[in-house]
Amino acid sequence: MLKKLGTIAFLLIICTISAIPASAQVVVSEIQMDPPILLPGDEADGLLKIVASEDTSINSVVFFAPAGIKIEPAIISSIGQLKSGSTYELPFTVKANEPGKYRIDVRISTSNGSVKQIMVVRVEERMPELILNKSIITLNEVNTVEFHIISPIQLSSVVVEPMFNATPRTIHVSNGQGAFTFYPTKPEELIFKIKFYNGRNYHEITQIIRPEYRESGGLFLNISSPSLAMLNDVVPIEVGITNLRDDKIYSIKIQLISDAGTFSSEELDIPVMASSESRTLEVLYSPDKPHQSKIQLKVSYKDTVSIEYLMTKEIAIRVINESPVVLSNLEVEKDADGVRISGDVSNVGLGNARNILLEITSGDERKTYYLGTLPPSDFDSFEFNLGNTTDTATLKITWMNDVGKKIEVSYPIEIPASSVEKTESKLSIIAIISAVAVIAIVALIWIRSR
Repeated sequence: MLKKLGTIAFLLIICTISAIPASAQVVVSEIQMDPPILLPGDEADGLLKIVASEDTSINSVVFFAPAGIKIEPAIISSIGQLKSGSTYELPFTVKANEPGKYRIDVRISTSNGSVKQIMVVRVEERMPELILNKSIITLNEVNTVEFHIISPIQLSSVVVEPMFNATPRTIHVSNGQGAFTFYPTKPEELIFKIKFYNGRNYHEITQIIRPEYRESGGLFLNISSPSLAMLNDVVPIEVGITNLRDDKIYSIKIQLISDAGTFSSEELDIPVMASSESRTLEVLYSPDKPHQSKIQLKVSYKDTVSIEYLMTKEIAIRVINESPVVLSNLEVEKDADGVRISGDVSNVGLGNARNILLEITSGDERKTYYLGTLPPSDFDSFEFNLGNTTDTATLKITWMNDVGKKIEVSYPIEIPASSVEKTESKLSIIAIISAVAVIAIVALIWIRSR
C-alpha cells in the first residue's frame, strides 16, 4: 500500500548527534530532506538547521559522503557570525547514484570548536509494485479488477496505464488504489505502465503480471417437462436459469419455438440477474400434432458492456393421438315418448378444460348443454331428450384449453330401433385413454421430483 509519510514539504529523515565538546557554541537542531527515501538517480532537497547557544563564528560546514551518493555543496566556508539564539539554515542537495544505506558525516567548524553530525540517507532499489486484488481472471466475461500499489517510497501523482484493452485507459490512483474493467477472450499477460513522482523526481516503469485464468461459468439452463402428453392437452414447461458468471447480466430473453404446438407465451423476459442468482419460469404448452413434439429454447442476454450472448437447448415430448376430454358411460334409451341420451364427460389430461359445451344434433333437431370447466381428473354428467323420429345422432364436445386453443371432438351415436336399450360404446377405448392419462400424470410427478 502507498505509504503516507506526512504532509509537510520537508521531512526529517534522521538526526543522530554525537558528543559535542563543551566549548562548542552551536548545535544541529534538525536535518530535513524531501523526499525522505530516494531511488537511484533521484535528487532530494535538504536543509541543515544550526542553532547558536551564544555569539560565535562558523568557519565551515563539510559533508563527507561515501561513493554512491553525492552532496552539493560538499563544503560551505566563511559563513560568518551567528548571534546567540539565532538559527542558520543551510540548503543542500542529495544526489543518489546507487541503492544502499549511506552514512554521511557533517562537520561544523566554529571559532571555539567543532560539532560532528551523522546523517543517514536511504536509497531504495525496490520499485513500487501493482497488486491485483482479484487473483483469478474469467475468460469471455467482463472482469472488474481492483488493485493497490505498495511502495517503499513516498509517491505522488500516480497514474496507471493498462497496455491492453481495458477501461479506463488512464487510471489516476487515489490513496494507493484503483480499478479497471476488461474482457479477455484468451489468457494473456497484463502489462501496466506506472507513472509517479518521488518528491520532484519523475519515474515511469513497466510491470508485467501473469494472472491465473478460468473459463466463464456462463448461464446454466435447465428445462423440465412431462415426456408424455395428449393431443391438444396443456402441459407445464419449467425453465430454470442460473447466472454462473461473476458479473451481472441484463435483458435476458427466453424464446420458445415449436412448429407442432402453441405456448401460453412465446417469449419470457428477465430484466437483470446478479451473479449466482437463479430464477424459475413456467410456460404452458399445447401440442397440436401427434407423435413427437420438439421444442427449442433460445436464450439471449447482455453483460455490463452490452456484449450479447446466445445459447440454445432442445427438448422433445411424445404426443399421444388421443383427446384429453372424453365421453364415457354413454347410455341411449328409447321409448314411446322419445330418446334419452346421457353420459359423462371426463378430463383425463393434465390441463383444465374450460367452457365445455355439448351439442347434439339429430336430423333437424339440435340441443346444447353447458358443463363449464373441468379440472384434470374430474368429470361431469349430461342428459339430452330427443324425439323418436331419428335413428342416428351426433354429439359434439367443444372446449378451450389453458392456452386459449378451441378444440372440438364429435361422437356418432346410434339410436336403437326397439324400445328401452342401453348402449355403452367406447368403454374399452375410454379405459385405455384413462390408463394413458394416469401414466402421463405419474411421469410428470416423477420428473418434477427429480
